[in-house]
Amino acid sequence: LELDPNLFNAWLGKGELALDAGNFQSAAQYLLRSIDLRPTGEAYVTLGHALARMGRSQDALAAYREALRISPGMAEAEQAASALSGGSR
Repeated sequence: LELDPNLFNAWLGKGELALDAGNFQSAAQYLLRSIDLRPTGEAYVTLGHALARMGRSQDALAAYREALRISPGMAEAEQAASALSGGSR
């Protein structure tokens, strides 16, 4: 990132690592940077996980829905959205 701060996948990876470490706020910031550079279903679903862990269920659901808009049929996003919305999409 020091050499090229515009590598969306580097920001995505950094967000995933922060999420795994329990740093949900940092994860969300890194993932939003990745999304600004290149919106992907993977980035949105991971952002949804971070938001859900912060108790921001509605924002998480919106992120999962955006992941599905970009990547229709993405199983991880479908399952997470269904779990947050009580089984209905």
